[in-house]
Amino acid sequence: MDAQDWSNAEAGIRRWLTANIGADIAAFDVMPGWRPAWNVTVNTASGPLHLHVRGNRLAGQEITPLHQEYRVFKLFEAEGIPVPKIYGWCDEPEAIVMQRVDNIPYHGGADQDPKLHALVAEYMGIMARVHKIDLTHARAAGLPIPATPADTEFAYYKGHEEAYLASKTGPEPMVELVRRWILDHAPLYRTEQALLIGDAPQFFHDGEHVTHIFDLELVHVGDPIADLVSVWGRDINEPIGGLTEILLRYVAESGNTIDWPTFDFHALIYHIGAAMRVRPLLKGEAILPAYTEYLSWDLSCSRAMLETFARMLDIELEPVPTIAPTPSDNAIALKNLVAACRELPPAGGRMREQPALSLANYLQRVDEIGTEIERLTLADISQFLDRSFATLAEAEAELEKFVIEHGALHRPALTRLFHRQIGRRLQLIQDYPAPIVARRPFVIDRSQFAS
Repeated sequence: MDAQDWSNAEAGIRRWLTANIGADIAAFDVMPGWRPAWNVTVNTASGPLHLHVRGNRLAGQEITPLHQEYRVFKLFEAEGIPVPKIYGWCDEPEAIVMQRVDNIPYHGGADQDPKLHALVAEYMGIMARVHKIDLTHARAAGLPIPATPADTEFAYYKGHEEAYLASKTGPEPMVELVRRWILDHAPLYRTEQALLIGDAPQFFHDGEHVTHIFDLELVHVGDPIADLVSVWGRDINEPIGGLTEILLRYVAESGNTIDWPTFDFHALIYHIGAAMRVRPLLKGEAILPAYTEYLSWDLSCSRAMLETFARMLDIELEPVPTIAPTPSDNAIALKNLVAACRELPPAGGRMREQPALSLANYLQRVDEIGTEIERLTLADISQFLDRSFATLAEAEAELEKFVIEHGALHRPALTRLFHRQIGRRLQLIQDYPAPIVARRPFVIDRSQFAS
């Protein structure tokens, strides 16, 4: 949003609050983060009312309609699932007005703190309750119910693929390799359906217990195993650790078992979804709230996807060598840019680092090793396809054609090639302070689960 958009949005929210809550607005604070949001305090006859206003994602970044998330909050509230109290829906701008929760948000650390690990386990009990919600209630809330096993297994994937195909502007051979495997290997023998959270675990706590769950934009009906994968997948960015015990808690609470081939199928979907959603944003003209954060999601989830794919297909991967820096004539200017960005005010909210500083660090690394990354990538593709290319863009276009026509016969070699590419590019953000940059998918002890 630009300054005028923020002003118009605030004016619309103030009108809604005056009409529905009260006119005495004591505080109106913009919240930093990935979407427009505000914390508001309204003085009422009963005392101050502290509200959180959740706005719509910026144009091009939407995942599901915000009004669907509003209906989900109302459904969960009616089902006794602990969510913030909902005060209403604002039409202009589109926003959910809810209770402001001042408890502690979970953003990882459960791999180091036993209390936090116990809270994630408690969350799994809440997830088990969500999975038991009658699907007729989900239908009444406007959520589609998959009609076939294929619809069920692809319920989460379908939206990502549609967004990817609609916004794809250039070759994506890595995505195409894994995407085509996914389309051919759905576990269509599965009949289980449940209401899924879709982006777990996200919750507030008071240090002892989970008090509220939040961020419900990905709630949908699908295979319950996909929800377990979302917990496993989040561990690389908001560490949980001990995921064997966490999943055992879900099995005990739900009475469900885990079908591991289905788990692996949805593990690929979970990670490829990030590449499908984020890559077009990184290559587009939209101004992102934190470019390097988005880049970390794309690159690290791509690596996790390839490592998962390699494990499933018994493909051996080798470590990616470190590239030695060779700064250009821009090195001094970039060094000064990084120093200047360090003087900026620190980032707030969920930002891990001042976005300008992380972007300056990234550009400095591009200056140091970017040319060599391109040279190595072009050489890799040329060797694989046994022909020379004038540009990397031309080589990637030909590689995508090869993947589409012959990829199924060359999965091991292609997986290794893409793993090298992603490993090199991850060196561009090696100092970004997010666990996802270095953290690998957790290996679950599957022997602990009954077959």
